[in-house]
Amino acid sequence: MIGIIKQTERNSLSESLTDHKLTDLSTDIDFFNAAVTASSFSKHATGSTVTQNLLSEAAGKLSSVTDRMTRSLRALSSPNKLDEARKYPGQLSDALLLQQMLSKSVGKTAQCIDKISSLQ
Repeated sequence: MIGIIKQTERNSLSESLTDHKLTDLSTDIDFFNAAVTASSFSKHATGSTVTQNLLSEAAGKLSSVTDRMTRSLRALSSPNKLDEARKYPGQLSDALLLQQMLSKSVGKTAQCIDKISSLQ
């Protein structure tokens, strides 16, 4: 009698463990699928806005540097603003580097788009 009770307990315990493992497995698969779908969507969604923000930020930086260069050039004509006039060479260098970087990045982007479109 005791042997039958122990056997019944073992069978019910092993069945519940098997059911629990299957439930965990399907839950893990669902979680993984949801994580992969969400992460790929968020990468594509934020990637395009980051690119637009980077280009607009760089263009804004270029226009602000140009405005500061204009003020520095005006300061060259007055003898009282020598500190502002001394900033001109650094601002000119920054503006040229930023302009070259923007030109190169736009060129490389166009080149990549051309390569991608020729693959299709």
